[in-house]
Amino acid sequence: MAKKILLVLLFSFLNSGLFFSAPDPVKYRTDMQNNGALRTYPRGEDFCWNAAYGITAYVTAYQAYKDTKWLDEGVKYFDWLISKMESSPDGYKGWVGPYEYDDKVDSDCHVGDGVIIREFLRFAETVSSEPALSPKYGAKAKEYIELAKKHYIEKWDKRGTYYEYVTGSGYSTSDQYIDQKTSGWKTFPSKKLNLPFNKQNVVALAALRIYRITKEEFYREKAEKLFTIFKSRFRYFEKEDRYVWNYWEPFNPWDLGSIPKHWVSVHPSRSGYQYAEIHDIAEAYHSGIVFEQKDIERIINTNLWMWNKDEKNPVFKSADGNTEAGCLWDGLVDFNATVRKLKKNELEKSRDDSAEIELAYMNNVILKEPVSFKRKYAAEAKVKEISVYPMQDIVAAVCIPDKLKAGERMKFYAGCLGIGNMNIDLYDETGKKQLGNIINKTTASNGGLSAFWDGSSPVAGQKLKGSYQIKFSFKDSYKFCPIKIE
Repeated sequence: MAKKILLVLLFSFLNSGLFFSAPDPVKYRTDMQNNGALRTYPRGEDFCWNAAYGITAYVTAYQAYKDTKWLDEGVKYFDWLISKMESSPDGYKGWVGPYEYDDKVDSDCHVGDGVIIREFLRFAETVSSEPALSPKYGAKAKEYIELAKKHYIEKWDKRGTYYEYVTGSGYSTSDQYIDQKTSGWKTFPSKKLNLPFNKQNVVALAALRIYRITKEEFYREKAEKLFTIFKSRFRYFEKEDRYVWNYWEPFNPWDLGSIPKHWVSVHPSRSGYQYAEIHDIAEAYHSGIVFEQKDIERIINTNLWMWNKDEKNPVFKSADGNTEAGCLWDGLVDFNATVRKLKKNELEKSRDDSAEIELAYMNNVILKEPVSFKRKYAAEAKVKEISVYPMQDIVAAVCIPDKLKAGERMKFYAGCLGIGNMNIDLYDETGKKQLGNIINKTTASNGGLSAFWDGSSPVAGQKLKGSYQIKFSFKDSYKFCPIKIE
């Protein structure tokens, strides 16, 4: 009997992942620097994506093993990345290289900068939260924070890519690129396009981490506004009590022609975008902004709805159910036992260095705390109410611009599923009093509706000024969009 118990304990120990030795931090860092993809793509956005692959391991491994050698190697790798930064004509630094969508000009970009800098900030936050680390790493942490402030947040704001709306804020691509012959700016207004949500969230997360370290309210407000517009575009599916959201939506006049200038849907082939967005949402929740417990519960419902319910061979469809581009959203491990179990099973099947580090982190950090909705970074949270509407039949509904000045026109766009009657109505600021109908039109099959409005009242003799709401209604779905008329 005793022998049997010992065998069971041994099996449990071996299966826990604790038996396997930790990867060597020096080798891990040198392997990253010798990544062949970095020689193929030595500059620009592609360099950043490849350089960021595995970058989270330095802080994660330190937290899992409490071995400062991981922080030492992290500093070496981070400083090596900084040595690759280049200055643009305005003096701001970034990882400049051939523009992803036009290699005849050079540029840096929000997401390229962000996937690297956000990990600098995670390092800095770890150092700031553990006083014993400050003597050795405090100066580096401060350096990374200042770099993020100036050459990331300030840079993209000063370049005019940041826009505030009635609900939240967002970033667009720049219209300025570097001429490869003259090294001066070339302006291309036609290249401006709202960033997809995964890229917006990279900036939001960086701002949020700066706030948590410095307590400077500017950065909290920016993160809150960016995450606010993200959540305001969620589609609520009442039957399963879950959320769906798109990879991209139009925010600005240059995002729309007769139809949006980019497709609007859940990404049909790459599950990694929403996978990353879930981690961003979880961190925003833990920081006490934008997301409430019911939001996390609905997102959990979505991921479990996507799953084939097979623990040994899990398969996930996309969040809208249209493709097989789904995966486990392990950013939810703090909140749900099933997600924890599936994630641990996944890690135990893989024995590469990254999986070893993640498994150690799972065992030594995540599983030390019970499943709960306790926020990690905010003892108290007063989250502003952001309405989310039943939109199973409406893919997107927007008013652009949402602040209408005299002489301007507002454009309505709604993407719809199937043929039906689309109503667009004007309501008061509260959304409770209907002031009149603006549009009543039958949509094309699986198409949508585009229409202009000059801000005139549907009631004869009435002049509109102030805050209102536009209600889009189609089949059993609807959405309210706040607007202002000046």
